[in-house]
Amino acid sequence: MESELDKKDKILKILSEIKNINPSDLLYEKISDMLREVITLSKESGDKNLIKYQWEAIAFDFYTPYRVFGRPENRSASRFVPLIETNKGKYPDPDTITEKMFEYYHQRAKNTKNIVLGARYWDILWEFKVQKLPVKDMKILDTLIKSQLKLGKLCEKYPESEMLLVDSYYRAVSLCLKFNYKKPLEDIVKKLNTLIDTLYDKKEGRRVLDLAEIILIAYRHNGKMISRDVLTHLLEILNKIQAEYRKEGNSNLQRETLKIIIETERMKKDFPAAKKTNYTIANSFIEQAEANIKGDKPSYLVAAHFYELAMREYMNIGDKEKTKMLKQKIREAYKKMGESSELKVIEAKVKIPQKAIDEFCEIFTKLPTLNESLEKLGTYPTLIPNVKEAKKEAEKQLKTSIFTQFFPITPISGDLKVADIITDDERYKWQLYKHLMLSISMYTNLIISRVIDLLCEKKELSAQTLIDYFEEWGLIDPENLSVIEVGFERYFAKDYVSAIYILTPQFESSFRRLLLKGGLDVTSFTNKEGRFKEKTLGDLLDNEEVKKVFGENLITYIKVVMTEATGWNLRNNVAHGLLSRSACTREIVDIVLHLFLTLTGFIIKEQGG
Repeated sequence: MESELDKKDKILKILSEIKNINPSDLLYEKISDMLREVITLSKESGDKNLIKYQWEAIAFDFYTPYRVFGRPENRSASRFVPLIETNKGKYPDPDTITEKMFEYYHQRAKNTKNIVLGARYWDILWEFKVQKLPVKDMKILDTLIKSQLKLGKLCEKYPESEMLLVDSYYRAVSLCLKFNYKKPLEDIVKKLNTLIDTLYDKKEGRRVLDLAEIILIAYRHNGKMISRDVLTHLLEILNKIQAEYRKEGNSNLQRETLKIIIETERMKKDFPAAKKTNYTIANSFIEQAEANIKGDKPSYLVAAHFYELAMREYMNIGDKEKTKMLKQKIREAYKKMGESSELKVIEAKVKIPQKAIDEFCEIFTKLPTLNESLEKLGTYPTLIPNVKEAKKEAEKQLKTSIFTQFFPITPISGDLKVADIITDDERYKWQLYKHLMLSISMYTNLIISRVIDLLCEKKELSAQTLIDYFEEWGLIDPENLSVIEVGFERYFAKDYVSAIYILTPQFESSFRRLLLKGGLDVTSFTNKEGRFKEKTLGDLLDNEEVKKVFGENLITYIKVVMTEATGWNLRNNVAHGLLSRSACTREIVDIVLHLFLTLTGFIIKEQGG
């Protein structure tokens, strides 16, 4: 067991290591960990300097974002971020730094000979105290800038301090720009220009890009301070680097370099060169796309992704011919992907006892009349998806599934991508609709289709008896019914292609006319053109009055089936002739038929009745 003396010796040893510490990208985290150990030992040994060690830890526990990599260029953003922030508070909390602590940091900043530690103390003092004073101590700002430059110069000797090196120069440039310090800024840019040569010679292209960003930030905010020769020299180096990345096959870093080249060319007002470089970026995406469809295991999905990125670049350039060509290539890639074995179907078998299915179906088939059975089938709550439960399941999946949290999601319909699933809200919506579609499919296949078969067998369900049922309900126009009857006839003839192409638009028309009969507004007026037009089905489903009447569950059911791009999207696919023959299944027609039946649960009350 360690004695108090042993612990004090250990404290001195750790403090000596901190005093002589060298730069690295994990520098501050390392110092913080070492100070944690010192604090623990200090508490156990009764060291009288415990409070000072705690102050030291606070100074190094703040997280410093290396902003240059994110390129925010927001000089007003906070330099330091609390390591931990919850609804209960944050640590470290700058509001808890006392005047005594600031005095302590000031003394440490003046007395330490370690460049790393000194730069941190001056930074803390400036950010949390001096910058907030009505009359700022500009000597501290001067010292802070010098300390950051010294830190940057020291980092040049340590390859493992890449981010710290970039951050120190970025910090110095940011402060010079904010306070219009011309002479230091000119010196820093010259220094960076020379350093870029050194790093290029050392084959450290990644660091050259980061320092180039800093030079461009300085030029963007105060170009008059910087010679155009600096930009010319920068372009020479950057062009060499992008050529080397291309030769190595590192497309991502090549494009990143090209983007910096474009910005540099624009700053030189060489716009033809910038446009030419834009073309190089666009072509690099095409090269990467075509590289992915070569060999024994082509990936058409990946190729489509890079073709799309190329298309976006050409759209920004304004090249309509290239954009048109790439749209075709994207469709071809998705089509070939569908024909290949690139995508795998994930199956999960679930056993449901036949007895349970039969008992459920009897709820509808044991009623005295066919009309009662049809009414029950259309209005039974369990057969209409429960949105509240689906939302819970979607939230659960998002929390537990690594796939839905981190991997890109690309919904595809036919030979077209229908959405980019990127944000958390988009992932949640996608997960919700996937769950709703699964629920709808399950109940359709297990119950609705089975009930329809039993009603045909036991209660003479047919196209005519269905039409009779809707006529008795009385809220579908005869004009619609005459067309719907053809759709029902094709359904019972098992011609599901004709049935779906007839019944889908007729559902939209019947729904629209039902709303009109109920006194809801289904048309819009374009004042400029002086004409009326029907509101889209999507607009009607998003109408608050419609939602109130039909309820969230049924409205969402209709959306998933008819209008949502990440659902079946039947209304749009049928309207544009995009639904393939193989997609026109009995299941889909049964879903549409069930949607028709759900409408019969509504009546229109007479005014004053």
